[in-house]
Amino acid sequence: MNYNFGLLEALIGEANGLTDNLREEMLEKIYNLQQQIDMLTGENIGELLERLNDPIQQALTAAQDARTAKTATEEATALAIQPQN
Repeated sequence: MNYNFGLLEALIGEANGLTDNLREEMLEKIYNLQQQIDMLTGENIGELLERLNDPIQQALTAAQDARTAKTATEEATALAIQPQN
């Protein structure tokens, strides 16, 4: 989420045709949204996402390992049931 907020802030900063006042207003709204999320979660959303990053990466790695193991098992099974010539 912070990554997306960062992208929005960068896009707003680079957007052509925006007045400085409009640009500042848009950035203020993003900042206010971040503060509201922090209040709702009772934590700083950035810190929360950082703490969640390792478990998320571990889960993604485990899922990939499981897919690799499943594929290897399927290939071994297919080889085992092929007729012998």
